[in-house]
Amino acid sequence: MPKRSGFWPKTLVFSGIWLFALAFWAGPAPGQPAETGDVLIEASIGEASNFIPPLASDTASTAVTAQIYPGLVKYDRDLKVVPDLA
Repeated sequence: MPKRSGFWPKTLVFSGIWLFALAFWAGPAPGQPAETGDVLIEASIGEASNFIPPLASDTASTAVTAQIYPGLVKYDRDLKVVPDLA
């Protein structure tokens, strides 16, 4: 079996470069105000395969359709069913 002598050092160097680049390019330019209200970026567990609520069978599709299409009922803070569109 071949020895992996350079695996961890290369991984650490790559991770360090990636974190530096992310920190460098993540914010606005120095002296520039941050723009707000333009774009909302939200992470997802995966790519949604379907946007039709009855056919959304995976977790990502269900999460997206729940944000797009409101239901007839929803839960309040006390977990009681209250009307949403009904």
